[in-house]
Amino acid sequence: MKKRLVAALFVVALMVSLMMPAAYAKSSKDQMTLLPDPNNQYVSTYKDLNVLGMGKIVVYPKDLETSASKYPVVVWANGSYCPTQTYYAYIEGLAKAGYVVISDTDILAGEGDTVIDSVDYIIAANDDPTSIFYGKIDVDKIGAAGHSLGGQGVVNAAGADSRIKSIISLAGNSTTSQAKKVTCPAFYIGGATDVNVSLLLYVKPSYKSSAGPAVYGTLRACGHFAVWYTPYRYIDYSVSWFDATLNGNADSLAVFLKGGALSKDKTWTSVMYKGF
Repeated sequence: MKKRLVAALFVVALMVSLMMPAAYAKSSKDQMTLLPDPNNQYVSTYKDLNVLGMGKIVVYPKDLETSASKYPVVVWANGSYCPTQTYYAYIEGLAKAGYVVISDTDILAGEGDTVIDSVDYIIAANDDPTSIFYGKIDVDKIGAAGHSLGGQGVVNAAGADSRIKSIISLAGNSTTSQAKKVTCPAFYIGGATDVNVSLLLYVKPSYKSSAGPAVYGTLRACGHFAVWYTPYRYIDYSVSWFDATLNGNADSLAVFLKGGALSKDKTWTSVMYKGF
């Protein structure tokens, strides 16, 4: 009976979040997509999946195929029971900005082990002469981002693996004890109308407990699944975050500090930062 009640409540919360008015949607291109955009001339997708469709999905800048450059990495972690495909628009946005984005198909990524496995995978690919990613990965610039349970997963992974240099937790349900282990820069993002993951119980306490430099902000009129249907509201600041914390871009870092673009953006509220 309890399991049925929990399942029913989850479905209700999911439907409420999906029916929230997409007040900030710009166009149909801002909506959730379940397939790589065939018209995206900037990124390519590589899949290493078994017969059950499980494994790794890597979205990367198309110029990687011909460039001699090394590329920074963002490991992506899915929300609970949410396949990687539901996040394609967000992932492709990061890849277009110059990041190799690798996701495991894991839909219960809260422990963080598949995040760490993805780090192992992309580093091994960088060392493999037969891989498309051979010699193309900057192994000193690895970040991680995740949504919901995946947000908890990247917190856990960063707390356990020093190779992860920066994280973004989107509506993550990490605990204070998990966040206390995170010493790398961490960006905790919440949704003002999120009925699935409480800002007061999870997102803000994780920010306060994070042991390293951290930023917290809440997106107005965003429910738990807003990253699906208004991904552009997350992409620009996510790119700026990794540009600042992985690539050392001072202008990007200024976005998050006092008087910066994030604090002036009226579509955000409750912006806080520490440790910078």
